[in-house]
Amino acid sequence: MTTVATPHVVHAALDRVDHARPRFVAMRSKGRGIVERWWIAMLVLPMMIASDWKYRRRVSTSALTGSVDSQIVIEVAVYGLVLLYVVLKHGRAPRLRRTSNLLFSMWFSSAFLAGSSLYAIYAKVSIVRGVQVLIICSVIQTIATNARIEHLHRFAHAYLILVVVAIGVGAMHQYHIANTVDGRFHWLYVHPVPGAMWFMVAALISAAYVRSAELRGVLNLWPTWVYAGLGSLATVALILTKTRGSIAGFAVAIVAMLLLHTQAKTKLDIAAFGILILTTIIAAFGSLILLYLGRGEDPSKLATLNERTNLWAIAFQRVAERPITGYGLGASRGLFLDSVGLGGGHNAFVNVLVDVGIVGFLAFVAVLTFIVCKLWRYRRGTFGHRDALILLPVFVALLANSITAEFLAVPANHASLWLMLLCGWIAVLDRADRSYAAANTYVRA
Repeated sequence: MTTVATPHVVHAALDRVDHARPRFVAMRSKGRGIVERWWIAMLVLPMMIASDWKYRRRVSTSALTGSVDSQIVIEVAVYGLVLLYVVLKHGRAPRLRRTSNLLFSMWFSSAFLAGSSLYAIYAKVSIVRGVQVLIICSVIQTIATNARIEHLHRFAHAYLILVVVAIGVGAMHQYHIANTVDGRFHWLYVHPVPGAMWFMVAALISAAYVRSAELRGVLNLWPTWVYAGLGSLATVALILTKTRGSIAGFAVAIVAMLLLHTQAKTKLDIAAFGILILTTIIAAFGSLILLYLGRGEDPSKLATLNERTNLWAIAFQRVAERPITGYGLGASRGLFLDSVGLGGGHNAFVNVLVDVGIVGFLAFVAVLTFIVCKLWRYRRGTFGHRDALILLPVFVALLANSITAEFLAVPANHASLWLMLLCGWIAVLDRADRSYAAANTYVRA
């Protein structure tokens, strides 16, 4: 039996569609609005999670052979989806004449690092990492070209929330990684050393928002006590990791934050007060501090920085054998396992020298130098002085931590992603500064 739709039925159906359409359009517009506001967080944080958050244990030698498991598949898939979004949404090649020295050095360093995978010792792993670092560069170039300052501050807030989630996961259950890290705070199977850098950065970001009402005013999301609470939580988690490099980096960065944008007399007062407090703490709790920093380890191991100095001596011998181009991306991950039992250079600069030689080392130092030059220009009264209160401490902490940890120079991890994000953040500030200057020129004319 065939039902014939009368005009009355057709019009009623169309009315229902017309009434439903505004709600659908509103929902779709709301979804687009969320993506437009939080797109940096939606791109960068998944890459950080996929690269650093491990839900399984894996032997170091397994990673070097290029064997694939579900964790690797998820990581590659996340980077692939990020690249797909960037291509479909912002698929334009960067214009060379509009590329700053900082971004150009970032691209050159990353391209040389990726290119070294062609002659790397561990080819399978190196090629994947090389592709990942180029994807990260594409994301940073997209941020530099399209993002606004508030987008980056939303990312910073999303990052703080993510760190709280990590602390909560670690507080609920401590996964056994190795006997050497038992008793040190971590979450999932994330080693306390890279995990501590998450807490270090989160504590510094929170402290910056606590210190500056101007920073809080960019988004006006949370009151001051929320930032203070998040910063305290991250600081306690950092201390419980017992990771000396990250704790030292945090301390140095806090000093830099306190001295930034303050008058000379105030700096002297802060320095005098800090020395007094430090002396008092050492006098009262010196033995406890030494016990904490020692972590119950053999003094002979402490003298060699847990075999790091021995590793560096071997590393320089390796560099002398192949000084120009190094052994290829990821080589330092496995070169020292047999001789010292440690993977990686355990120093960012040593790691770069081993992997990509003097050429890659100079490119890496160029990136750091341009960041320093840019941050140095953000004095009081300049356009970027407000955001420098976040950028400078984070950069100082990562740089100080890189003395005993190589992650700043290793592609596709939390620390190196932050380093490249600093490049994008600075580029956004420069672009906003040029627009502001052009607008002022137009008004005066």
